[in-house]
Formats: sequence, structure tokens, C-alpha cells
Amino acid sequence: MRILIYNLPYLNLKGKFVDSFDEFYEEVLKDYDIVILNFLNYSDLAEIVELNKINSIIIFMCNIIDEVTYKKALELGDYCYCFYEEFKLKYRIRYLQKKFNKGNFFKYKNLFFDLEKDKLYKDREEIKLTIGEKEVLKTLIENKDRFISKSEILENCDYVEHEDSVKVLISRLRKLGFEIEALKNQGYRIKEEI
Repeated sequence: MRILIYNLPYLNLKGKFVDSFDEFYEEVLKDYDIVILNFLNYSDLAEIVELNKINSIIIFMCNIIDEVTYKKALELGDYCYCFYEEFKLKYRIRYLQKKFNKGNFFKYKNLFFDLEKDKLYKDREEIKLTIGEKEVLKTLIENKDRFISKSEILENCDYVEHEDSVKVLISRLRKLGFEIEALKNQGYRIKEEI
């Protein structure tokens, strides 16, 4: 799990530490899993988010969390902790690490597919999929280490009935941003972010 830490030099975590805005701007666009920053740098992040999409989980740290600070932090980020709650931050990171490592999620660039809930998120917004798209996507993810034929995809899908439908659904998934390889006489394989 890749972690970027901005303006928090005393934080006892493994990750890439940066102190200047220029360094932060350069690094935050590199698809870190988690970005942790001092709430004093809220405006720095807001400026970057206004110009770019950031697909990381954002965690703010601050001295005191009042209602206004908490609301503001969650408008731009995902979590907010006080400095004295570093133990909570460590538990949150461990939880997120387990969640990603369990295979409950499939991540590719700015796309996250929750395999338990069959929900797709793009830039943190839910994308509605048809039942057929969900089935094909889930089948590709479950077989991501190999090419899977159209007929095998059909065997794993209850709502997809024809090989031509598989081709159409694959095309729709590609338009959403998934990279799906096709190999003649072998089938399809979805690419995973490394």
C-alpha cells in the first residue's frame, strides 16, 4: 500500500514524506493509495483537486476537531483525526490494507469495484452497471490471472445469454476505463493496477 504524507514530519508511519507544496503537487498525482496531510494544508489540497482528479483515500490530521473542521475535512477527504489519535490512524490504515489485500476490491486507475456489493466507483462516485455488465466484470476479475473465453464467461453469467452480448458488454466496460486485453482464440483478460 502506497502512502504519501504531507507536512507531518513526526508521524510514525512508513510512507513517502514531503514538506513543500511543489513536492506534494508532484507526488499526489502519482496514484497513492492513501494521502495523509496536516489540516493546515487543506487549501493546498483543495487547489490541486480543483485542477486534477485524485483517486487516493484522503486522511486529515489536526490539533482540534470541531464541527466546522470535521465537515470541511469530509467534503474533500475521507477521514479526519486529531494528532493525539495517531493510534486510530494506524488502525484505519491496517483496516484499509486488509480490505485491499483480501481481494474485496479490484482497483484499476480511478476505478474501484467492490466484489462483495457488486458496486463500481469511478473517482469515488458510484457508476450504475447493468446486471450483465456486473456479471462479466466480476467474472473477468475472478479470472484476472488468465485469458477467459466467451463461452466460459457465459457459463459464469446468469443474465448474459449470447457470445455477441459478451463482446458488447466488454466494449462498455472498456468505455468506462477498464483495460481488457483480447487474444484471438483465447478470450479476454482484465488488466490490474500493480
